[in-house]
Amino acid sequence: MDGTHGQVRRFVPGLVMLALGASGCSYGIPAPPFPEPVESAPLERVIEYATRIDYDTAPGAGDEQPLMLLVGGQPTYGPLARIEPARKAFESSLDQLAKGRIVARMINLGDQPYPKLNLGPRDTTYLWVDNPSGDAWRFFYASRDSLRRSGGGRMSYHRELRRAPGSLQASLARDEGYAEWKQSIARWVWDPNDEKAWVTCSRWGCCEAN
Repeated sequence: MDGTHGQVRRFVPGLVMLALGASGCSYGIPAPPFPEPVESAPLERVIEYATRIDYDTAPGAGDEQPLMLLVGGQPTYGPLARIEPARKAFESSLDQLAKGRIVARMINLGDQPYPKLNLGPRDTTYLWVDNPSGDAWRFFYASRDSLRRSGGGRMSYHRELRRAPGSLQASLARDEGYAEWKQSIARWVWDPNDEKAWVTCSRWGCCEAN
């Protein structure tokens, strides 16, 4: 009953279900349109899918710095590169992530290639993660300009512990014992030999491509 107008507002179940369904579909990164494993899917379709994803370009969401190269065993500056997370990467469920998602893009702002990330000069590479076997997370780098893919190596997926109330073990089982991300973030991570890509890729977890 509407107290102002004295009218009964009618409840329409179909409309409510439709609204809830539409809202539920908005969580996480959209599923890829190709049924094949990413290593055998046409790369043009992988790139087309990747370019349709919304990436967070806001200051602080991503990271920008010269990437490190080893030349004659000595570290030196490589190309200036930027990493940007998929805006909804942090909303992804583990099931969605295991089936495969693009979680970030890496943009080479220089004229020097960076082979480890499959980045050509002025190129953009997209970071794909999945866990098709259920035993190990892996990653692929798909290059927009060269239409090449690389990777397939093991990827680190982990969750950050925080202080949890009550029983820690019970809290961890409900995901309450882990830090919860409120937005997607991507960073370059320094390594003694080169750089790594780090992204918040689920509500409680982060992915690090080695």
